[in-house]
Amino acid sequence: VRMMDAVSRRDEEQLRRQMDEGERIIRAERAKLLELKDQRARQLRGIEARQRVETFEQQLVGQQGAWKVAALEHEREVHKVLLDMEQEKRSLHAFDDEIDVRENELRNKAE
Repeated sequence: VRMMDAVSRRDEEQLRRQMDEGERIIRAERAKLLELKDQRARQLRGIEARQRVETFEQQLVGQQGAWKVAALEHEREVHKVLLDMEQEKRSLHAFDDEIDVRENELRNKAE
């Protein structure tokens, strides 16, 4: 009976060690899976951050294009206004010359 009891204890101890080893393997596998999951999550966050940066850069390029177009349009408008002012200046000079001619004619007639 003692011998059978010793064999039974040994078998029970061996079974307990096997169960402990199985639990250790399961914990190690879970830890690996969690690490892989965290690694994938970090990679995904990195990819999303890069996409946000690229989207922002594309928006900046688009805005720069819009700013350039607006600046060119403003420059054209300023140039047109300057040309109009130059034309008006010439017209005023011509009108001043015409007034001077009429004043001279009137003086000549008065004399």
